[in-house]
Amino acid sequence: MSVQHDNEAGSVRGILLFVVLLGIFSMALTSPTICRFPGRSQGSSEIKIMEVALVMIISDTGIKSLHELFDSEELNRVLGFDPTPTATMTREQFELAERVYTRAIYALLKYGRSANERTERIASLEVDFRAILNEAKINRLGTSYFSELDKDPWGQSFRIWPGPWPETADAPPIPFRVYRPKRTAEMASTPEILDPWVVNVTGKQQIRSPQHGTYEPFGFPAPKDKFAYIYSTGVDRTSGQAIFGGPLTPTNYAPKVASYWGGGDDVNNWDPGQSWKVFY
Repeated sequence: MSVQHDNEAGSVRGILLFVVLLGIFSMALTSPTICRFPGRSQGSSEIKIMEVALVMIISDTGIKSLHELFDSEELNRVLGFDPTPTATMTREQFELAERVYTRAIYALLKYGRSANERTERIASLEVDFRAILNEAKINRLGTSYFSELDKDPWGQSFRIWPGPWPETADAPPIPFRVYRPKRTAEMASTPEILDPWVVNVTGKQQIRSPQHGTYEPFGFPAPKDKFAYIYSTGVDRTSGQAIFGGPLTPTNYAPKVASYWGGGDDVNNWDPGQSWKVFY
């Protein structure tokens, strides 16, 4: 894992980051779970390394949000999205945006400021990173932050969406989900488990499992304050996150098997309880 900078301050930060990453890597290797769940451990460890490396990118560029690394006007042009005050992305635009963000952030982690020299084919588009990246910010980067970054243990790219998620009243529901949240005191006081994805204004609406006839959660929303949402699609190689822009129902998920709805086996960086563990 490489962390390279050109100035003295950058070198110090690079050394500190390397120590942190080395600690994470060492813990992953010595963890008692790695032999039993090798895929899960590797995927989770790489996500932690990506988080730390992205913090270094934020520090080096002086930005407050990863969105500042992008030229929003040019990115919207690539996506075919007209950002009027009332506009919301379509499912197709959101999924394309996720792919563009993922590939661009991969490039930033692996190649640093040289990322803006790259052009990659994403879906049916030739995307020039120089056009969609904020050149003034990118020029502040070092030469590499995580050069060994590759695919997840199941051969798929980790997926990345820059945070935080908007808090405005007209913002669409966050599609990133926590599969099984830890029970809170409020939940413990009632046998029903509420799902904020579909809770109505009175907070009384509940979701009944179509399989078991009992009240179960089908994905609770991830925190909106994450600086980045990073996840693997897991062993089934299918995203268990909610379909963006779909109806507010518990069945608004891509996997055909209901037990994978609401995040399923997607190893991610926003579920502190790591409820995806039940699949491994």
